[in-house]
Amino acid sequence: KNDIQKTATLLDALDISLGNRDFGADTEITRAEAAIILLKFMNMPVSAANTSYYTDVTNDTYGKNEIMLATDVGLTKGSGNNRFEPTEPVKYNEALVMTARALGYGKIMQDSENPMSVVNKLGLAKGISGMNYDSPVPYAVMQGILYNALSCDVAELENYGNSTTYEYKYEKTALEKYFDVHRCSGVVTATDVTALAGYEKTEKNMVRIDNEKYYANTGSISEYLGQLVDAYYKEDTKEAESTLLYVYNTRSNVKNLVYDDIIKFNGDSYTIDENGRQKTYDLAKNYSLIYNGKLLNDHSAEER
Repeated sequence: KNDIQKTATLLDALDISLGNRDFGADTEITRAEAAIILLKFMNMPVSAANTSYYTDVTNDTYGKNEIMLATDVGLTKGSGNNRFEPTEPVKYNEALVMTARALGYGKIMQDSENPMSVVNKLGLAKGISGMNYDSPVPYAVMQGILYNALSCDVAELENYGNSTTYEYKYEKTALEKYFDVHRCSGVVTATDVTALAGYEKTEKNMVRIDNEKYYANTGSISEYLGQLVDAYYKEDTKEAESTLLYVYNTRSNVKNLVYDDIIKFNGDSYTIDENGRQKTYDLAKNYSLIYNGKLLNDHSAEER
């Protein structure tokens, strides 16, 4: 998967999406849609709003309840003159500022001489290029902003009675605070089908990353056996193990072999045909051979 697919898959797993709309990666999102997806980013339930703060937001306006709630929690102040302009495309600087507010940095930006410096420090635009601050935001760019935001620390205001100073704590990322989801990295060492040498296969519907076990759909994760992965998991207070939500390999240099392309194998290396040219790859000293999804413990060089 490319980076866009990885981003979209994780956000979909967390229900941070506009899944009820027909969106392509280049579709510009509106101000109303920005309010909707940012409340999903905060994992905030939405109830019916009885009033409207804006003359151009009525009961028939798409996203009316979300627009009102986004205003109540400080994500937006409208476009001015008691208007929100819900169907207008959200601009890049607006999307960045609203996301920073969703992370708790609204007051910090308000008190800053350069509010966008706060946004830049958060790294919300990491990996995003070709955008001006007044550019309309395509759906894929909004997804990129939110993906970056998941790893940012949430600024939580600490109260000190009648103190007039503002003190913040930064103890949890948005992923942890809003979804109770955590991230880990490691090698997939075992599934409920087989395991790498030195490990034992897991119980049904479980997988091991390094030495930690997780509940998982092993049918989709078995392809990562032996690979270094990033994994997102949700802790289960009732069970000893956590549940994997999303896994992807972090290396792009995985070599997939076709049996008929293997010319020679001597136990330490193998030579294959790559577009009419022979190329030799060395093997690690302690490698595991998986055949038809199973670990082969006893095998000769000829069998391999």
